[in-house]
Amino acid sequence: RTDLFNDPAHQAAYKEKTGKDLAPATTHEDYLAIAEYFTEWGQANGGELWGTTSQSHTGHPASWYEYVETVLPTFGIYNWGIDAGNNYAAKVENGGKMDSPEAKAAMKYALQLRDLAPPESVQSTWTETATTMAAGRAAQGMIYGENTAWIASDENQSRVVGNIGVALPPLSEGVLAQAEAGEGYVGYYDGGAFGIPITSKNKEAAMLFLEFIAQDEVQPDWAVAGSRITNTATYDDPKVQEVDAKVDGYYTLMREKGPLFRGAPPFPFHAALREVQRVLVHEGRVAIAGFNPLSLWGFKQMRVHLLRHLGGRGRLFLPEAGEFLGHRRLRDWLRLLEFEVEAVHFGCWSPAVRSASALARFAWMDRLGERWWPVFGATYLVVAVKRTQGAKLVGQTWKTAPAVAGAPVSIAGRAGHTRAGVQKSTKA
Repeated sequence: RTDLFNDPAHQAAYKEKTGKDLAPATTHEDYLAIAEYFTEWGQANGGELWGTTSQSHTGHPASWYEYVETVLPTFGIYNWGIDAGNNYAAKVENGGKMDSPEAKAAMKYALQLRDLAPPESVQSTWTETATTMAAGRAAQGMIYGENTAWIASDENQSRVVGNIGVALPPLSEGVLAQAEAGEGYVGYYDGGAFGIPITSKNKEAAMLFLEFIAQDEVQPDWAVAGSRITNTATYDDPKVQEVDAKVDGYYTLMREKGPLFRGAPPFPFHAALREVQRVLVHEGRVAIAGFNPLSLWGFKQMRVHLLRHLGGRGRLFLPEAGEFLGHRRLRDWLRLLEFEVEAVHFGCWSPAVRSASALARFAWMDRLGERWWPVFGATYLVVAVKRTQGAKLVGQTWKTAPAVAGAPVSIAGRAGHTRAGVQKSTKA
């Protein structure tokens, strides 16, 4: 918040406490120092100001997104720290980075932010952190860009109009250089899009609507309302430039620094799951079959890979492209995409043999395995149901309900956002 950062009293007090000038943080250490200063000041002066926001809802994917998409890249950990081309390796010893010193430092940093954020942070997603900023309860925060314009300019929703500044997030040494060279990125962006279902009965009308909203003359109103820009020409529109001046050059920042951000990691299987999540309706179900690494088949496959790695030879039981993804990891991914796992079934407890006679000799293992060691079956089937928060199924109306007067409800979405560091100050 610019009103806090530009306040001579705060500048002098922060200088005395840290020996540094009060300015938007460029390092994690400076960001924490600023957060600690304003949290301590807030507690000593009424308790309504904290040093940062934190997207820490423990029962929502938002807390995971905050860590892997916003915090990890600033420490030089890209693509969630997972090597998709190496059987989704996550640990350092396997080629990943999720347990690296940098990832551990990032986790510690994220937890420190939570401790310096307002109490509502443990129930905050990307929407509530914006509300916290607009209410003047935090001095700085990592806020989705879609909320920038209304926080900085809408007096009907925000108490800090005219007091919002924007900057790139704080970074570890070398991260900015990697991003500028195309070898890394400083933050995450994603987007939403309109589409025409194949079952649409009015495809021509829908296409006309898409053509209409894609016009350069129409896009500026969308950009002003939602802080999102699709067409390059929109940056130069007078409406956008007017709002840009009110939001400390947010649109200019995105125009000049947008290439430093990156979209979702290139996880082939993740992309498939996201597509399933996109096309399924609320309460829709998906069944996924896979091979279990904790099985005799999995052991034989990994044994051959190990022999080859050590320079030996071996014949894989399954094709090399058919690697094993544990059902627990699959369950975690499904939960991130708002699926609820209904059932997991296992099968094939016999060893990895090729002849029918050998399979017959080990048939007793299938009978016993189903009862005594079911989770070690070579194959599994996971059934999950899509649970969309806030979704309401609309069906046939059997009874006519009395009309109820209601007020319009404002609904915030997540589609199409970019995160930038937002520096804000609260009104006294």
